[in-house]
Amino acid sequence: MRFRPAQILPLCILTLGVFTSGCRDSNKVKVEHREYTEEETEKAMQKAFVEQSDGAVQEVPAGVDRFFTLLGKATRSEAAIDGGQFLSIDGMLSAIASSGSLDSFSTSQKKDFSKGFRSAAGQLGSTLRQAAYDHHKIQLIEKIDEDELLVYTRLYDNEMGIVSQMRWWLLETDKGWRAYDYEDLSVGLRTVSLMAALLKGGLGGNSEPWIKDFIPASQQMQSLALDSPESFEELRAPFEKLRRNKLPKDIASFASMIMVSIHQANDRADEALAELNDAETKGITGPLFHYQMGSVLAALEKHAKALEGYSRHADKFGFDSDLYEMIADSQLALEEFEKAQESALAGLADNPASVGCLISLVAATPPTDFGDSNFTEKFVATSDPEGSYEAALDYLIDNEDTERARSLLVLLKKNHPISDLIEYYDETLGTE
Repeated sequence: MRFRPAQILPLCILTLGVFTSGCRDSNKVKVEHREYTEEETEKAMQKAFVEQSDGAVQEVPAGVDRFFTLLGKATRSEAAIDGGQFLSIDGMLSAIASSGSLDSFSTSQKKDFSKGFRSAAGQLGSTLRQAAYDHHKIQLIEKIDEDELLVYTRLYDNEMGIVSQMRWWLLETDKGWRAYDYEDLSVGLRTVSLMAALLKGGLGGNSEPWIKDFIPASQQMQSLALDSPESFEELRAPFEKLRRNKLPKDIASFASMIMVSIHQANDRADEALAELNDAETKGITGPLFHYQMGSVLAALEKHAKALEGYSRHADKFGFDSDLYEMIADSQLALEEFEKAQESALAGLADNPASVGCLISLVAATPPTDFGDSNFTEKFVATSDPEGSYEAALDYLIDNEDTERARSLLVLLKKNHPISDLIEYYDETLGTE
């Protein structure tokens, strides 16, 4: 699964419970919330992820790089994430207010909202764990004001094999850079914009019809396990109910994207394809439309068409290790081994820790080349070299590629001679 559909939602759901007593109000920070048109966003993404595919060419302020380094470590730590260390609560409140979403509130309601929002700062920090990543690349920095930046990033989650393209609105404070808004561009829902939509739509008894069904669908996503088909299936009923409403375009495209993911996770490629075709007909295709189309067509073994989908996705998001892995897999299915090898190597150049690209490289490389030092070094570059051998061997065995599996086992024995894996694979491959 390329993206975390739950990533943005817990923060937005938190809006529901902020009309409570809490800390004092403050007006120290003033930021403007500006909506970006689809055309503006696409131009910025083109510049950030396509034109500057290898990372930002401009100088990156040390404090900004430090922000993303510390955030990545925090998302991998078992300790609770301190919202105040990474989020500007004042900035978020100012952005929400400048969006006009509080205009209909009375003065006392505004104060209650502000106090409640501050009291929820700890929960706000916990939502950032949904953006877990191991390393980052800063692709583009745009200056908004003297102390404000808009930063486009790629975030690499090597555990899930996910690369997220995100943009962050950062504010420089006396304690360093803090985020007051962020958006996963592959999902197309911006945090403050979605909170503003919920507030403008009314979160009480007079709310717009779709909001009352959006809330339980969003809450269900908080328990989503990306590796569990059953967990995805549990999303189906609340999202089907949500879609019976007349939805704003961005919510409609998001819901369609989720439905495709539900079908994919449960091996229903035909239904996923029907959903994609329906979304295209209705004009509610989301940012991941071409990627999802490619992966669905690949599942249906229409690999030439799948490659066309991946190419169109790259026109918007550029290439990363995740996309290169998908491309390599379709090229392997078409027996285009040299092309698959090139794609896998390009993916490893983007992210040396990508086990998926390493497996694609193994499947595309002639066994006679396994002894090459450059090939062996690809395993060393991953976070768990021995585990990478195991993953590659399992892939080859599952695909009945016995010759490559036996050659790779020889390499495992050479580089990890006391590995507990050797006995198992000797028995499995009959090489004792």
